[in-house]
Amino acid sequence: MNKDLSANKILIVGAGLSGMSAAIKILDAAKLENIKPPTIEIIEASNRIGGRINSIELANGRHAELGACWLHSTAEGHNDFKAFCEDRYPDRIPEMVERSRAHTFQVNAQGTKPLSLINPFNEDAYDRFEKTYAELTADKSNAASVSLQDVHDALSPQDQNSLRHFFDVMVRNYMGADTMAGLSAQDLMEDDAGVLNPAVPTGLSNLVQCMIDELEDNGVKITTGTPIKSVDNTGDTVEIIDQNDQSHQADQVIMTVSSAVLKSGNIDLGASLSPEVMTYLDGVQSAQMTKIIAPINEATAPALPETSIYFQDEEQDVLAIWNSTQGPVLQILIGGEPAVKLEEDCRENNDAAKGTVEKVLSSLPEFSDAVHAVDFENMIVTNWNTNETTLCAYSYLSPGHVRSGPMQSGNIVFAGEAFSNHGSAATMAAAHDSGNHAGQMVFDNLLE
Repeated sequence: MNKDLSANKILIVGAGLSGMSAAIKILDAAKLENIKPPTIEIIEASNRIGGRINSIELANGRHAELGACWLHSTAEGHNDFKAFCEDRYPDRIPEMVERSRAHTFQVNAQGTKPLSLINPFNEDAYDRFEKTYAELTADKSNAASVSLQDVHDALSPQDQNSLRHFFDVMVRNYMGADTMAGLSAQDLMEDDAGVLNPAVPTGLSNLVQCMIDELEDNGVKITTGTPIKSVDNTGDTVEIIDQNDQSHQADQVIMTVSSAVLKSGNIDLGASLSPEVMTYLDGVQSAQMTKIIAPINEATAPALPETSIYFQDEEQDVLAIWNSTQGPVLQILIGGEPAVKLEEDCRENNDAAKGTVEKVLSSLPEFSDAVHAVDFENMIVTNWNTNETTLCAYSYLSPGHVRSGPMQSGNIVFAGEAFSNHGSAATMAAAHDSGNHAGQMVFDNLLE
């Protein structure tokens, strides 16, 4: 094929994993067809590239992930994004290590139960949970309507109690939801990955940098600090106006902004959202997740292994991880509405976050001295839920809805982790998969 697409332009909104994957897919598709590729431009609302992959170096020289933490992989160790990077950038892949299974303590604020080392997954009870889920979703025409609450309620009281920690963690600290009733069991259980979760001690952003370098070497322009305010998708081309009142016009647009931003009304989308896209977005919910990350002073820290502490009181469900594959770092995850509240409370200072760290660590005698080793001065609180460029950490589905791949509306293709039926919902693999499909879609559109 000798068709020349260089006179065409594709604009990608969002320089996260989906956006960059889409751009690379377009370049690959053009190379495969032996034709000149279209002009590709990526604009990003925030002041950095990488989306919800954001690795940082802490004051103690260790690295931490403000966003995505690990490469969500199957039992065979496969992750599509990991495989993509290993195949494409073999000489630049940083060391990857498998996350160890930490000791887990479960604590409640009232102290009504003795502190004990627990197994968060009671295998026998979990087997019965999986069997119950399979029975409730045997009718495939009705499977999507089953909530996690439905599966929970069908279990015996004994199994409900045995799996209480599992349900708490899944709802609040994994899916970032508030209730089991609002969470699709299928969205959680049909995830085919998560058995192995390799991490990158020096930061996942190393993988992002490989993609950035490739795109820039191929003439793809990436502009940060460019939030958009309106979209006109009524003509033969798409016009996007950014917050600086600059116009961006393109033959095809790939929109990878978060589902929460699409639903917020912060962007005037006009007629850009087709009824099909709007209906789909109705079922996509915002996973609210906040992290508190603090360096640990190695010189004064007690000699403690990697440990998970699940702490519950009336205000918060907190999952704290002391030490990790990335070394002496304390990471605390808070999900649901308490995550939003913490972000709001920490806009001016981190006193609220410090209070959370102190109450969790002081609940365990083994960690009574650990509080003094936490570097509160250099502590970080993420703001995925209150940052106007994201408004959520990722997505989950409410009962009655099914995951969709990228969706087209006129000359716009909507992509991102919320628009992937990959099987690893709301993960880097899903974002990469969505970008791949969206890139191929717009390339095929230009060939028609």
